[in-house]
Amino acid sequence: MVDAPIMFSLAFITIGMIFLALGIYFLYIESKSSLNRIFFAINIFLFLWAFGFSIAISAPNEEICLFWMRFSAIGWGIVYSLLLHFLLIWTEKHQLLKKWWVYLLLYLPSAITIYVFAISTDMAIAQFNLIETPNGWINLPANNGWDWFFILYYIGYTIGGLWVLWQWGRHSSVIEIKKQARLIIVTILIALFLGTLTD
Repeated sequence: MVDAPIMFSLAFITIGMIFLALGIYFLYIESKSSLNRIFFAINIFLFLWAFGFSIAISAPNEEICLFWMRFSAIGWGIVYSLLLHFLLIWTEKHQLLKKWWVYLLLYLPSAITIYVFAISTDMAIAQFNLIETPNGWINLPANNGWDWFFILYYIGYTIGGLWVLWQWGRHSSVIEIKKQARLIIVTILIALFLGTLTD
């Protein structure tokens, strides 16, 4: 019988491969589309997140687990910035995206998150409180300022994306756009709730 950590590893790598395939597929369909390129980037970083977790959860020791947890932070550190960027393109906020400072606002929190949780050895070690359980390695949050920074970043950017979608649907006279906005909002809310609950 396969033990729980291996089963979770297989689940994470399977999900990661689905992300990778989706990203490649949409880039293949239309590589010049900025929407498809951002969608590809989202899926690449979701793949890195899942791949890092797939190895970390069943790692043979804490040192290897920490390395792969830090590796996964590259994925979860930027994905919320990419999601908001994607939604800005999706909702046709082209004028806003012509301003250079918007990109600074979009990606600065992700750069800080990746630096703190993945790149800086001393800071990253302090962020992970790794515990080995029968179900594999888990991380108990450090509950320090950097944890709160990340929580505010991911919730804030997700809410920002939801607001952009809501405004897009509300101001459109096209029924299909209103339906798309509602469907995407509900999907993101479910993912946010389940992700926050399980994390």
